[in-house]
Amino acid sequence: MIYWQEFTPGNINYVGPGILIPIEKMSNDELLETRESLELIFNLSPDMILISRLTDGCLVRVNDGFTRLTGYMHTEAIGKSTLEVNLWKNPGDRQKLLTILTETGMCENLETIFRRKDGSEFVGMVAAKLISLQGVPHIISVTRDFTRHKQAEKSLSESEARYQDLYENAPDMFLSVEPQTRKIVQCNQTTMRMTGFEKHEIIGRPIFDLYHPGCIEIAKQAFQHFIETGKVQDTELQVCCKDGSLLDISLNVTAVKDEKGNIILSRSSWRDITEHRKAEQASRQSEEKFRSLYANMNEGSGLHTLVYNDEGVPEDYRIIEINPAFEAQLGISRETVINKTSREAYGVTEPPYFDIYSRVAMTGKPEVFETYFAPMQKHFSISVYCPYKDSFATIFENITDRKNADLALNISLTKYKALFDVLPVGITISDAEGHIIESNKVAGTLLGISPEEQEKRLINGEEWSIIRPDGTIMPASEYPSVRALTERRQIDNKVMGIVKDGRQVTWINVSAAPVPLEGYGVAIAYSDITEQKKGEAGLLKAMLDAETANKAKSMFLANMSHEIRTPLNAIIGFSQLLKRDKTLSEIQKEYNVSIIRAGEHLLTLINDILELSKVEAGRIVLNPVNVDLHKFCKDLQLIFRERAQSKHLQFVFETADNLPRHAAIDESKLRQIFINLIGNAIKFTDEGGVTVRVRYKKVINGSGYLHVEIQDTGAGIADDELTNLFKPFIQTTTGIKKGSGSGLGLALSRELAILMGGDITVSSKAGAGSVFAFHVGINEGQRPDGESATTKHVVSIDKARKTYRILVVDDKPENLQAVVTLLRVVGFETHEAANGEDAIGQVEKWAPDLIIMDLRMPVMDGYEATRRIKSTGKGADIPVIVLTASTFVDDRDRIEAIGIQGFVCKPFLENELFDVIGKVLNITYVYEDEISSSQTYKDDVEVFTADVEKLPDGLRLKMLEALGVADIRQLKKLISTIDRNNSSLAQVLMTLAKNYDYDHLKLILTKNTK
Repeated sequence: MIYWQEFTPGNINYVGPGILIPIEKMSNDELLETRESLELIFNLSPDMILISRLTDGCLVRVNDGFTRLTGYMHTEAIGKSTLEVNLWKNPGDRQKLLTILTETGMCENLETIFRRKDGSEFVGMVAAKLISLQGVPHIISVTRDFTRHKQAEKSLSESEARYQDLYENAPDMFLSVEPQTRKIVQCNQTTMRMTGFEKHEIIGRPIFDLYHPGCIEIAKQAFQHFIETGKVQDTELQVCCKDGSLLDISLNVTAVKDEKGNIILSRSSWRDITEHRKAEQASRQSEEKFRSLYANMNEGSGLHTLVYNDEGVPEDYRIIEINPAFEAQLGISRETVINKTSREAYGVTEPPYFDIYSRVAMTGKPEVFETYFAPMQKHFSISVYCPYKDSFATIFENITDRKNADLALNISLTKYKALFDVLPVGITISDAEGHIIESNKVAGTLLGISPEEQEKRLINGEEWSIIRPDGTIMPASEYPSVRALTERRQIDNKVMGIVKDGRQVTWINVSAAPVPLEGYGVAIAYSDITEQKKGEAGLLKAMLDAETANKAKSMFLANMSHEIRTPLNAIIGFSQLLKRDKTLSEIQKEYNVSIIRAGEHLLTLINDILELSKVEAGRIVLNPVNVDLHKFCKDLQLIFRERAQSKHLQFVFETADNLPRHAAIDESKLRQIFINLIGNAIKFTDEGGVTVRVRYKKVINGSGYLHVEIQDTGAGIADDELTNLFKPFIQTTTGIKKGSGSGLGLALSRELAILMGGDITVSSKAGAGSVFAFHVGINEGQRPDGESATTKHVVSIDKARKTYRILVVDDKPENLQAVVTLLRVVGFETHEAANGEDAIGQVEKWAPDLIIMDLRMPVMDGYEATRRIKSTGKGADIPVIVLTASTFVDDRDRIEAIGIQGFVCKPFLENELFDVIGKVLNITYVYEDEISSSQTYKDDVEVFTADVEKLPDGLRLKMLEALGVADIRQLKKLISTIDRNNSSLAQVLMTLAKNYDYDHLKLILTKNTK
């Protein structure tokens, strides 16, 4: 503490910090020297020293410490009061100082806050005294900066509080025990919470009182060990809780010693291992169950590990474990093969099935294969999977009986089929509901349709055109097949006429009888008796003259859509629903796929016939609407990608950068042209691939031509067939060999292209593939009403563990800006690079988590940049996503060769880009809520059900038809027509449609159908 003393021995007063000076005894030189020393001390003091008049508070003297602490120069303070200099944060503290000085003459240790010139603050500890200078009362004060001291006090207090909180609320129980008395002297809150005792029930209690009686002896041994060594580690005991329950604990003890090394306190830690004990027990039980299952399973099972040679190449496998079924099926003993290689165990020169086993062990991908083991004359199905690296497990199933049964069945079916096809009469078989399920070639000739087409019909279907011998129409109830099915008896020798193409009649003699097998209906046999009916040709010609044919054609066009499409849509729709049924067997799945494909083929044929008939009749009109061309092309890619992959074909779909986003065009007709031409290209291509190129040529502002090329590597078309290519009902030699199609697709496509202001051309050479090109006129348009740019926006990264950094590389500034802005909005941190060379430098400096790389750039392209980045230490593990407008086959091959992790085509949809980034970085997103308040509405079952019931029956039936053929566009269009007053219902239905929740939609619409 600094004190000040005042002396007035003569006519001079002098005040110095803590110094008593008998001035009257000093000589002038001594006095001068003393004053200089005191002046030096005054100015060099690190504390702030102020001298001010008591009357007006005016500062008359300040030291250099004042300048260092406050930032004010001497000249800025002298002559002003401390209030004018604005030193006091709380002027009331100054008044408190004056009060103390007035009452006592001295103030010690007044803590206050001062304000510096720059506005910052510091804590000061003030000591002050009243003095007299030349007879005028003054105040001299010394202020020490206590800011750091206060901060240290605060930090210490906070640290102690954190420690106390950690101690009290730690997950483990802490107790302190006095070694001599063995009584508890301290415990934390966790101990009380876990045991149920209050603090006063624990403190002062012997530690052994809390242990279960069965554990006390172990606890005492542990305590003795502590006394001898000063610690106890991981001793498992049981503690008795207040409610009588037991806690399994792990005990750890450390010692607190005095300066002489004597133990004065033991600190015990109890960790609750009750759940751990339960888990161990459950694990043991699970392992026992597994071992029991493994030992008693009917299939043979074995565990093996690969054996590598000195060069690190696998050359054999070692048998680690086998079960009893393995021994029984292969006729070997466990003791003779365990830990032996396959060569040693089986006495072979080459390890059996080594290529498959090693591949599974090294890739981790399971495989299943069937094999015939000649030494045992048995067939096996072998499942192989990888339980851990460089190992594989096998499960053997003996399928010899099944294989023998399949062989016998195939022999029987072959005999039956040969007899079925060689009979000179037509034969048709139906199921119990009247669907035709099988027919022979003679039946196809007599009926005028192929066996495949027959299998899409009912025996009483309206597709049949049957007449009686007198020329009148025969109703379905008179068909021999229908009578045999409904009356469950045989009907013999009934004459009827099959009308083909509205004119030609084939007269047949029909017999039908029920088939006594479950699931079967009737067998129908018919023979051609047309020659016998030639005498009645005049009557038939009169009945089927040109007028009748034209009328029949008109009626056919009028009724075709309803009478054929409706049941066909149901067939396709329910087949699609069956596709979701996981209980179907593999053969049932194959049958179901065949039904779907046959239905789609028939639907395409019907559409072609109807459209071509309308074109020829001049009744077809264009219906242009605003179409999102980018999404339109994306949908086409999705439609044909799987079909091409199923034939192992390359499928490339390229769109030009200048392709308008929206255009006014008849979408359904444009789609029909695309589907016909691309479908033909895939159908007639067995090797290589199909490439689709879409370009746009602007003619005048707002309008131009859409140019499309479909190139395939298929069989090609001979020169002599090109002239007839676009004529209806005429097929090429290749088409006839394929055995499918009607010869209508190309004719209809060309008529539609001409109708839309364009045309179709073809260049082809037999054996060298074909190029079909078409162009149609379009007008640039706006985004269609009711269509949003995306169905669901990404808002942010879900539960991000860190800020992900993405380097975007593109030589086009506008492309960079679009991608970077989109990524930053979601929460990614981004850097930009204008070419490959720039990207390499950015990787070295910034180390991104992901790179989005353009391919074609100046200076250095994306191929070379990626190759170099992947070859560096920093860049080897950084994933690269290619974002490019190029989709040519050769470009794809080059891209895959440089080792990229993702591919996105330009122009891209934002969700498509986010999906690829999410998969590569293993992150998920938070999406914009689509349902919001409508979810609450949907949960109100009564209101929701009532609103669905109010929908018009016609609208609901149309929605069900759209569901049946998975026509999502038509379904959305129908939902958008719902009354605006019921927008909540429309929003719920639209959300289900966008999420492809067809099952839920069908349940809603079917359940509430009146």
